[in-house]
Amino acid sequence: MTVSAHNVVKTFGGRSVLTDVSFCVGEREVMAVLGQADSGKTTLLKILSGCIRMSSGSVSIGGIDLHRHPRAAKRFIGYMPEGTPVYPAVTAREYLSMLAELRGMNTKNAAKNADALADRFSLDGSAVIITLPPRSIRLLTLAGALAGDPQVVILDSPTQGADPDTTRLIRSCIADIGRQKCVIMTTTSLHEALSSATHVLALSDGRVSLCTSVESLRSSMAGSFRIRLRVVATVDMLFRMKDDIDEIMDMNILHTGDGNITDIEVETVRQTDVQQHIWRYSADHDIPLLEMKNLGITEDDLYLRLSGHIKGGGFQ
Repeated sequence: MTVSAHNVVKTFGGRSVLTDVSFCVGEREVMAVLGQADSGKTTLLKILSGCIRMSSGSVSIGGIDLHRHPRAAKRFIGYMPEGTPVYPAVTAREYLSMLAELRGMNTKNAAKNADALADRFSLDGSAVIITLPPRSIRLLTLAGALAGDPQVVILDSPTQGADPDTTRLIRSCIADIGRQKCVIMTTTSLHEALSSATHVLALSDGRVSLCTSVESLRSSMAGSFRIRLRVVATVDMLFRMKDDIDEIMDMNILHTGDGNITDIEVETVRQTDVQQHIWRYSADHDIPLLEMKNLGITEDDLYLRLSGHIKGGGFQ
């Protein structure tokens, strides 16, 4: 089952939270929505799950327009919100059974489904939700997203604040359901996105800064982004080099020592090898090149770029 969004916009009190968000994710795919706090991740998931309405745009769940036919579309959606379940006074089994019935199961099958999910996550089905420890509540909200066997599973920050064992369990579960269903999850961790998802949608200030497959993103990370140089040159000579070599996007002077021996770091166009250009330019302009080191790109570098904290450089 495919989830598609087209030019989704959401405003609150005249303030734009989401602007022209579009994507498509299909069956057996896991899309990680990546971004900093206040980037619009949770608002997007609330729209996709039918909890709030978009200001404009469209969302379809398996070809069903979510705005025009919300009840029909929601039967296919399982949603794990942030925080605790909204019915703290019922038992875990009652909570899961209720969600399964809301998604179309009859009472008997819903009860069986609830028991199976409680067993899967080692939950005490007879315990009242408010009495459960935080770890069990986290797993219960995940189980709630799976109640009724929905074809689309939407998870808002499923591992945020979880202990390492719970995080591993949740990620294993995401991998399992991603082999059968369409999964959309939010995260602030690029590592989690790369390890758990097949696709990444990066949001920056409510706008899509990147929408691509994890495979393509990993290929981008393998490209050369930063090169550190030690040269004998004045600052003016170096900035002329930056202007003359198109593949150099930015230059940072790290240290200038005696005899104009200068350490610099240059940022290059994605997947472009500029080392030959730098060698040739240095020779043609009598700039002694003492050292050149390819630094590549770290996950932290890429995350900052995707979330809009570094401007320019191919992902905006």
